[in-house]
Amino acid sequence: YPSGDTRRLTNDLSGYGNLSVSATGRSLAAVRKTEVGNVWIAPLDGGEGPHPITFATGATGSSRESAPLPGGAVAFTVNDGDRTHLWRSERDGSQRSQLESQALYAGKPLFSEKAGIVFAAIDEKDLVNHIWRVDPDGGGLRQLTTGKGETLMSLSDDGRTVIFQKWDDPTSLWSLDPSTGGEPKRLASDSVSDAAQVSPDGRLVRYGAFSEVQGRIYTGEIVIPVAGGPPVAKFLLPPGQTTSEWSPDSKSVTYVDRNKGWNLMRQPIAGGEPTPLTRFTEGQTTDFSWSPDGKKIAVVRRIGRSESVWVVEPGNGAPKQLANFATGAITECHWALDGKSVVFTYGTSSQDVVLIGNVG
Repeated sequence: YPSGDTRRLTNDLSGYGNLSVSATGRSLAAVRKTEVGNVWIAPLDGGEGPHPITFATGATGSSRESAPLPGGAVAFTVNDGDRTHLWRSERDGSQRSQLESQALYAGKPLFSEKAGIVFAAIDEKDLVNHIWRVDPDGGGLRQLTTGKGETLMSLSDDGRTVIFQKWDDPTSLWSLDPSTGGEPKRLASDSVSDAAQVSPDGRLVRYGAFSEVQGRIYTGEIVIPVAGGPPVAKFLLPPGQTTSEWSPDSKSVTYVDRNKGWNLMRQPIAGGEPTPLTRFTEGQTTDFSWSPDGKKIAVVRRIGRSESVWVVEPGNGAPKQLANFATGAITECHWALDGKSVVFTYGTSSQDVVLIGNVG
């Protein structure tokens, strides 16, 4: 101060908070948070039981995000010192290989047969986030965006549409075809949410925008065609909702309603009353994923300190538990592409207080 120059003080992927500067200004105390995550697979038939396919015991090697691939393989992120790269392995953890090497940070892997693996990456060239794609075997690595920074949001199931935001135009939504490239297309200019999603049939995009209702401002849901044009639907989800996703029919949205026992609800985009999909009487639902055939839902639940993965068939009996952990957290879940298992990331976190010297 007052020059505004910055200098890096830490050189790892831990999180730092609760900063306190010493009276001399030469040292800094902070709370350091270290997370250790691994990718697990839980088969529906229960034969081999839930098992990890990554085996990190510390921050190095830890995984947080994953994407199922054909044949039961999985793509996932791996922390490596002060970098994060994209890797893959078979469903038993074998044949592990790194898919890219240019990134300082790679994240949010998404997969479709036509597009391959689409992911976000900060590389050493310009130190900003861009969108890339790569084949499941590591070939065909290609940068898709070249602007001043982009946030990856969604990849359509048919692989024809990537939805993203530009850092220098944060209220607009853009799309591009990852297989053909070309100039991105602006879809909307009123987005206030980073969770825009393409519908399962690849025809619609849902995003959040400010809406006024009886003199009050809410974040409303807007649905527009992927091809562009005026909204085809506008609606509100209840204030207590979290974790909303398209339903398999592309005509409704599934969400968690905290005010209704943290149960899953389905809301038609054309309007009408929501219908319950689960009837849990305890705990919290923190994540969910529809199966590829649209007949089952994988649900992550927290009861006390216990984290578990369940499978439920809406309207067809009691849920089935696939995995349970007494401590830690399950941060995401996906269905394997063949619908025979659930892929999820489970991990633990710890905190300590550290002193960082020579900062003045």
